[in-house]
Amino acid sequence: MKIAINTKTTLVFATLLCSSSLSYAVDDNKHFASLDSPTIQIAKCNLQAYNEKLDLITNKADITTLDMVKVHELTYTLEVALQTLSKELVVAAEELEKVHKASESMSDEVVKEAAKKYSKLANALTAPTSC
Repeated sequence: MKIAINTKTTLVFATLLCSSSLSYAVDDNKHFASLDSPTIQIAKCNLQAYNEKLDLITNKADITTLDMVKVHELTYTLEVALQTLSKELVVAAEELEKVHKASESMSDEVVKEAAKKYSKLANALTAPTSC
């Protein structure tokens, strides 16, 4: 991919970065606001929508400076969505491990309880998403 850069777009990029840094000065690590992904469903919807936006930009023959700013902005929401899903995957793995260990020791109550928690998470993670 070729990145088209000229003086005008460089100035626009610099202006956007400076203004966004001032706008979000409370959080030094963030240049742009991200959408929250408090649930698996919302995280999956945010991934779907923002991946489409990212693909539209990154599939261009030439990526402009403004495109790069937009990509940078999109990554914040994508990162938050992935963090939510990662956390939920960890919980699902922990519950499945409880099922596994309880099945070895024939602890039917633990198997039932942990399997319900695991299934709820696994189903949410694998269910088709309607956004």
